[in-house]
Amino acid sequence: MDVICMGSSGYVGKEVLKQLIKNENINKITCLVRKPLLDIEDPKINFIIHTDFLNYSEEFLKELVKSHQACIWTIGGRRSQFSTDEEYEKVSVDYTITFANGIVNAIKSTTENKPFTFIYCSGMGANEKANESIINRIEIETRIAKGKVERLLTEIQQSNTNYFNLLIFRPGGITENQSKLVQWLLSSFTVDLLLLSKVIIDKLINTQNISLVNKSTTIIYNKDIYNYKL
Repeated sequence: MDVICMGSSGYVGKEVLKQLIKNENINKITCLVRKPLLDIEDPKINFIIHTDFLNYSEEFLKELVKSHQACIWTIGGRRSQFSTDEEYEKVSVDYTITFANGIVNAIKSTTENKPFTFIYCSGMGANEKANESIINRIEIETRIAKGKVERLLTEIQQSNTNYFNLLIFRPGGITENQSKLVQWLLSSFTVDLLLLSKVIIDKLINTQNISLVNKSTTIIYNKDIYNYKL
């Protein structure tokens, strides 16, 4: 299986990339990056330097969909990591939807129309209509933005159900190196980075092996990740 890994220089994306390398079911990994990742090398990886994530040529996207069966998208992060609302909207929402629409249009222009799986790493509590109650105030801009992306991706999926699979992961707080006891105690609110990455890849492979397109969006919640049987 050949996979596009978007966000491979980020916290989640880099771990996903490492696990893709280790997985024997993955043959090739293409990463669109602003600059090469010097700390990760493997014959499976093809780094493509791309600096404008709002623009892709039609021919480039056609080549991607011809030679890849899926995309794992981890670009986005939290609003608090960006200096302005506009920059966060551009990176979290516009980048994602521009690429997803481009992929769909590229698939339509080919003769095979093979199923393509798009995995979006969202976040717990993603909700475009989140209000500012005391409970909901934490990272509200992040949850609203991710909720917006989920809605827009779902609209793309529902308009292209014959060949566009959409899986949305909603992990809680992502941590590393927790003991099994701590993971269990906090399993409703946090998830281990290594576990998340492995579940994303395993779910992708299992979905692609079915060779059918789901007619509705699949959402994988934090508890689902924790209880997933690898």
